[in-house]
Amino acid sequence: MTSTAVAVQVITPGPQVPILPFNIGLYTGEPLSLDASSTGIEPLAYQWLFNGVPLFGETLPVFQRTLVSEQEGGVYSAQITDGAGGIATAGPVTVAVLPLPVLRWIQFTPGAGGSLEVSVVPGRGYRLQSRPAVDSGAWGEVSSAVATETVLRFEVAQSALVSQFFRVIALPIAP
Repeated sequence: MTSTAVAVQVITPGPQVPILPFNIGLYTGEPLSLDASSTGIEPLAYQWLFNGVPLFGETLPVFQRTLVSEQEGGVYSAQITDGAGGIATAGPVTVAVLPLPVLRWIQFTPGAGGSLEVSVVPGRGYRLQSRPAVDSGAWGEVSSAVATETVLRFEVAQSALVSQFFRVIALPIAP
């Protein structure tokens, strides 16, 4: 009887990574959190990339920034390596960081009301609020809307113009 040696190569599928959102729109000063927590053969090693370049020291499953700046807008991804050498990538996620919205009057007719416009992130909700003085009084809601374009227009009735100070609040992004 003759025996023959047979080489067996076991191929592992690599880490199983989560599906990250494709696009995120944030304003300057908002938090950013991306979670690439994966499963696979331990140990798992993570490396976050920004525009294809490894981010020094960003080796945890969750990438976080408490206050993003416009310079942090770009494409993020995470490379995950498992204990068997399998490699997978989570992402890419395109993060747009916009300057804080600025209100501007488009039209104002004394005794009739007016229109306010603000630059916004499409798909995100906003509230227009007003109060009688810059440093006193509670903010009251004038209107709310979900943006469908990059500019959102609020119509302001004459009764709301009793208040002289307005602000727009970007509603939190649902997880």
